[in-house]
Amino acid sequence: MKLQFLCLTLFLAAGTVAVNAYAQPDTSERLKGTWVIDYNGTLEYAQTSPKYTPKEAAVLPGQLKLLRGLMKIQVTDTQVITHRGDRKQVVAYTTADADADRVILKTEARGQQVTLTFTFLPGGGMNMRSSATDDMDYFVWRKLRPPGDAGR
Repeated sequence: MKLQFLCLTLFLAAGTVAVNAYAQPDTSERLKGTWVIDYNGTLEYAQTSPKYTPKEAAVLPGQLKLLRGLMKIQVTDTQVITHRGDRKQVVAYTTADADADRVILKTEARGQQVTLTFTFLPGGGMNMRSSATDDMDYFVWRKLRPPGDAGR
């Protein structure tokens, strides 16, 4: 009886370790890299939002033309780096959740806990939302290919 109990305990412990190892979120390799604004993708995506107003429709194309050359997001194993012109903000993160469609990161910015939600879109784009601001909720980002990776 003791041997059966020991075997059952070891089996359950091994199963718990396996499930927990599998369930630990990991930042998707799909997210890591450098992302830039997708002008056309952003215009199309914005139109799907019920919050998108005629006023925004009039100004968004001009704003995107200005911003697309100034902004990029880099995601590494440990940091999210946002570039706005010559300004750069670097924040360390932990992965709260990750699956095939979405990665949720927790970080701190200006002393505030922030949740960053990256949602992968059809066609290879990505949308990022921040709990700290709604400034870029409409933006679609496309991943830059590393040099020498063209055509893959």
